[in-house]
Amino acid sequence: MAFAIARANVKVSGISTFKVRAVGDAGYYSLNPLRDGKIMVETITQKDSKGREFPYAFRFEASGKFFYTNKTNMLEVLDTLNGTNLIPWIVGTDGSSYAFELISATLGYTGFTASYVCDGAASEDSYVEVKATRILKLAEYDTILGSTSGISDSPTGGDALAAIALLVRADYFPSGIATATCSASGGNGTDDAFGFLRNTSIKIEAISEADSIGREIPYAANFQFSFESMQASSAEQLDINVISARTNKFILTGVSGTVFTLDNTNGINVVFNNDKDATGTTYFTVSGSGIVPFSSLDGIIS
Repeated sequence: MAFAIARANVKVSGISTFKVRAVGDAGYYSLNPLRDGKIMVETITQKDSKGREFPYAFRFEASGKFFYTNKTNMLEVLDTLNGTNLIPWIVGTDGSSYAFELISATLGYTGFTASYVCDGAASEDSYVEVKATRILKLAEYDTILGSTSGISDSPTGGDALAAIALLVRADYFPSGIATATCSASGGNGTDDAFGFLRNTSIKIEAISEADSIGREIPYAANFQFSFESMQASSAEQLDINVISARTNKFILTGVSGTVFTLDNTNGINVVFNNDKDATGTTYFTVSGSGIVPFSSLDGIIS
């Protein structure tokens, strides 16, 4: 097909369907609904001695923010999503289909990362940001755009991603940390309670390295949290020395009801702020981060 002026070929943007299948499994599992969907296919080139670009491959990247963040059927599946070879099948709102299984049912997998974001107040939503990456040979671009009529899609209970099929509309939750408490590591996690929280954030970010085919391969998670506590009296300022001088066990409860227990998993950084004359409150900014294996997430999330 040659390029030609055709009004009907001006198409709408967006991702209609984002599905993934674990290599060796029977079925694809939907990561819909999602928002901020993006598909980018970019030529990779080298200039010759006359400064002319010669394409020799394509860089493919597709991403989106998946709505459902149920702790059992999504957050505790992050280790599988990030630790399994996954083959995506993505369909644009314009009807274009990108099926990597057409390259190979076993070797067509892309790099795939899945990161949890719970950033902001309850007026914002929480989501899982997913991204598929791979470098394609020139001919492989045509391949993934081919007919999908021969692709089998028969999910079974034994599939690695079977839990995703159990997600429902009620698994879409607001952002926000409802309560934040801590104690010395090994303790009950509730000796010190931070009051009246705002500007809260919890992120479980996949850390990855690209292989020689441009696939981002995750190997660990960076667990990050932060919040501002408007309860910052002089008595509580005195207690910050105690908290800062020890290793801590934090218990963070999301507005969603999901509980994150971090026992010597994260560090701590505290800033006392008195910076607004009489037009605002004093407050603490509290943050911490720590890198953990994906396998430990089940023990953190409850």
